[in-house]
Amino acid sequence: NYEVLARLKEGVQQYAPDLVIADESFRLKNPEAEVTKAFIEIADRTEHVVLQSGTPIGNGGVGDLYSQLRALGPQVITEPYWSFVSRYAEVQNVEVGARSVWKITGIQDPIGLMQRLEPCYHRATKETCLELPPKKFTIVKLDMDPQVRAWYDAVEQHGDGVLGNPLSLATNRVSKIRMHQICGGFLPQYDGNAEVDPDLPDFGGIDPSILSTATYRFLPVPCPKINWLEKWTKDNLQDDPSRRAIVWLRYNMEGHRIAALLKGILGEDRVAFIYGSKIKNIEVERIKESFNSREDEGIQVIVFQIKKGAFGHNLQAGDTHIYFSNDWSFVQKVQSEDRSHRMGREGAVEYIDLLIENSVDEEVKEALEAHKNFSAQICKETV
Repeated sequence: NYEVLARLKEGVQQYAPDLVIADESFRLKNPEAEVTKAFIEIADRTEHVVLQSGTPIGNGGVGDLYSQLRALGPQVITEPYWSFVSRYAEVQNVEVGARSVWKITGIQDPIGLMQRLEPCYHRATKETCLELPPKKFTIVKLDMDPQVRAWYDAVEQHGDGVLGNPLSLATNRVSKIRMHQICGGFLPQYDGNAEVDPDLPDFGGIDPSILSTATYRFLPVPCPKINWLEKWTKDNLQDDPSRRAIVWLRYNMEGHRIAALLKGILGEDRVAFIYGSKIKNIEVERIKESFNSREDEGIQVIVFQIKKGAFGHNLQAGDTHIYFSNDWSFVQKVQSEDRSHRMGREGAVEYIDLLIENSVDEEVKEALEAHKNFSAQICKETV
């Protein structure tokens, strides 16, 4: 993989293969990253280079293409990164904390960029090369509890200082994260090491210490997404043990709460929660095998942290993907959808986005759709 290649950089200085094929080439982003530089050094000694990616353009917009084009050879692209970006991208100066950074916000020369790409790329969609069942998309919009809305509005207007942090100079980005966590049913409270008040509401069988970090404790609050998921599970999974679902989420505490809820409905052995690095690969493989077997006593629901599960997993038995909370990463979203929509799949795959109305949930969803439209605009299908 790319990281190993970067670590072996000195040992492969004389390596000059006839052909290099690199999968998931979107990993070649920052031209100054060691991973990117190590790959390009080998690619420049290679007669033929083939890059493969279902998502060549991610959240970095036009900038994501630069290193991939450069990896195809010095004859493909000669100008420096910022020259390429200034030619094809719309950029905006934004304030991040106490500093200003340039952010790519769009494209200013789509025809020119397509002409630049045309000689060296081929795009084939699943519809043209695979006979797969359709994808079905549904958006479920839910109303926030009035008290929770009051907390949410306070963070939006005044930043995360209203959550108890007396020294808060939080950026807009940090406040957005806190608002997103509130949408997922958790109220962040400053000082995660504080003792848990015994009069707090029931944590649903979750160890409160799991819901604490060095600085924040996350108090479960009323959440319409949780209520919707509980009803949906009882209506669709409880009496159909062979049906399979994947619940995607961004934050660990959401996963703990969801897994506890679903285990209470379906049974302890029917739900698996995969996140971070706490579960060994051999256990992940066992979970996937049980899930894909569709046995009545097997794993029926996988609760998956999206950054952990979006890549490299075959979950073709997944009938329904429920996005409890989306991450901002377009690449993760698209890749996670294809964990089930792949060769060997029988029957349509349903995708359900749970969004709190008038919240950052909708903002994230709109951003993901914008990236999707942007990518489609640049990467036209070829024959």
